[in-house]
Amino acid sequence: MNPADTDPIVELKQTIVGSGSNTAILKVQALASNEMRAMMQVISYLSSEVEKSDEPLDFVRERDWNKKINVRFAAYRPQIEFDLQTLLPLYNKKLRIAWSQSDISEGRRDEISALLSVKSRAELAICGNDPIVAMDSLAKWLVDQASKTLKENQEYSEAAIRYFLYTEFQRCNIFPNEVG
Repeated sequence: MNPADTDPIVELKQTIVGSGSNTAILKVQALASNEMRAMMQVISYLSSEVEKSDEPLDFVRERDWNKKINVRFAAYRPQIEFDLQTLLPLYNKKLRIAWSQSDISEGRRDEISALLSVKSRAELAICGNDPIVAMDSLAKWLVDQASKTLKENQEYSEAAIRYFLYTEFQRCNIFPNEVG
């Protein structure tokens, strides 16, 4: 099943029940659809990149969020926390739905995480070890990739893609701590 062909709105409709305006419901559904489409397209794109990649994937990384946020990126902590607190309530459930509706296995998900680890390390170095600038660059890269598959009159939610990246950042798959 291609994630782009699924309709992720069914579960989101259940959360909208009770809203008085059909127009408002349709607008929320269209926005939710764009957000879900963006996340599912990113997942699909990264999965296909894993298949094409000749680079060795980075499965070895230290998963210490506390060290990452409080030591390594302490100067950027307020902005990172603001971004996470802003995006979490908007996209957390939608990302879980996107992963559950994808046909990505746990093994492939680990490969996607490893690919993001390699790509994000390189991007962080290019961006002078600034995680905010590097995150912007990674988001632009994924938005550009996702937008290549747009049909006429479709849009992608860049904020949804940023949330996807921030969750991988929290899982220590983006800008992973060095081991040792």
